[in-house]
Amino acid sequence: MALSIRQKRVRRISGDPVHGVVVQGPVDGLATGTPLYSVAVQGTIDGRTTCRPRGWRFGTWNVGTLTGRSLEVVEELQRRMVDVAALQEIRWKGEGTRFVGAKGGRYKLWWKGDDGMGGVGVMVREELVEKVLEVRRRSNGVIVVVMVFGKVIVRVISGYAPQQSRKEEEKDRFYDVSDEIGQAGLNEFVVLLGDLNGHVGADADGYEGVHGGWGYGIRNEEGRRVLELADAHSMVVGNTWFTREPARLITY
Repeated sequence: MALSIRQKRVRRISGDPVHGVVVQGPVDGLATGTPLYSVAVQGTIDGRTTCRPRGWRFGTWNVGTLTGRSLEVVEELQRRMVDVAALQEIRWKGEGTRFVGAKGGRYKLWWKGDDGMGGVGVMVREELVEKVLEVRRRSNGVIVVVMVFGKVIVRVISGYAPQQSRKEEEKDRFYDVSDEIGQAGLNEFVVLLGDLNGHVGADADGYEGVHGGWGYGIRNEEGRRVLELADAHSMVVGNTWFTREPARLITY
């Protein structure tokens, strides 16, 4: 299977079939320049299913808060023609669903937050809402939206991992997301979008086929966990498969 992320310079991913992509976003994307990615997947999964969710744009960023900013978020999504966006640190309590924006350009938002400090959400363009099969609010840091694009089921996960200073038990609970990914069938493609609070490093260094070699800095323990998660499920870390300016890479 070949996977490409539409940027100026992209490396072709070859070898074993790719069943998903992990994309990390810088903190407070609205302030630093929202990083949005267009993911194209083509090929077959074990010879069974043609997988081509072409033209659908998936984005992610840590917004800092959605309070007083939800319309700003929608305007940014419209401007960048994003179809599905994963949001982190929305800082809303409870869980719910609502449409945001003016009629004709709205997005549907599903969210979950426990303490008003973290929280995650997913926004889907109104025209694509009918493609949503299921929503699972797993925790304060993980929400899953299952969609169908033609014959392909796409499992969109918005994740907000605990910071490096948090307890190991809390980090372990977040990485139970591996169970969610493991449930994906042969005709499914997993898109894990979020603020995973890990540095995967500049080079592949043992994770060839997962890390594309265009990263930044020194790998830390949290970054290693991201790579191991991707490796365990035949996924790639999308940000590392194309070149970007160092200023746009330093949070990965």
